[in-house]
Amino acid sequence: MLLTLGDVKEAVTAARQSVTYADKSGDEFWKEAARTTLADALHQSDEIDEAEQWFREAEEMQKNRRPEFPLLYSLAGYQFCDLLLENYTPETIREVISRADITMEISKEEDWLLGKALDKLILGRAWMMWAVKDTPNEPPPGDRFSRALNYLTQAVEGLRKYGSKQHLPRGLLARAEYYRHMKEYALALDDLSEARDIAELGEMKLHLCDYHLEAGRLCHAQGKMEEAAEHFQAAKAIVEETGYFRRKEEKEIKNY
Repeated sequence: MLLTLGDVKEAVTAARQSVTYADKSGDEFWKEAARTTLADALHQSDEIDEAEQWFREAEEMQKNRRPEFPLLYSLAGYQFCDLLLENYTPETIREVISRADITMEISKEEDWLLGKALDKLILGRAWMMWAVKDTPNEPPPGDRFSRALNYLTQAVEGLRKYGSKQHLPRGLLARAEYYRHMKEYALALDDLSEARDIAELGEMKLHLCDYHLEAGRLCHAQGKMEEAAEHFQAAKAIVEETGYFRRKEEKEIKNY
């Protein structure tokens, strides 16, 4: 809740406390869950190395407790892959795609609506990132974009079906980015507008920051430089207010 509302520092503090209490409880599931909660909060605070350590520790604990689930899955799996995508390399993309392919089979077998939607979202984001980056790897960019749209559309539909407004903006913002790359600006604006409405109504400041960043990029792509600058300045203000330092190195924020 603290992350959703945009108090990243307090979220990290609360998550550290949850690890302490979970360890005292002796409940293995909650020990794992507390670690992934802390890892995600640290990621948003841009403490990447420590976040990855906690994710990997939680995954190892889960593997020991439930060998049939060797990878973090559902929300925790998405959050870990989200962190892995911070450092783009073709190898990282392949790892994320491989992980999501495996966890999606788990989500299908268990019929987890959120898990299935988030697996498709991370696959869509990974394929889109691979398409945008200038690499000679196969498949060709056109096929990568096609796969990205397929997964992103299924992800948005799945998140709608799941019914949580907390997660839907993730899918809408990712699909808006896809439409921007494809110069389908009206469709990008539709997804951005819906994500903004949800974020503003729910006071979801981190989603609102991401909205302003993507809206600024869309305006920039359309040659609307003054509007782009306003969005980037708004994003920078949210980063400074909330401690959402994961975004502080975005070039658009550093320039304002």
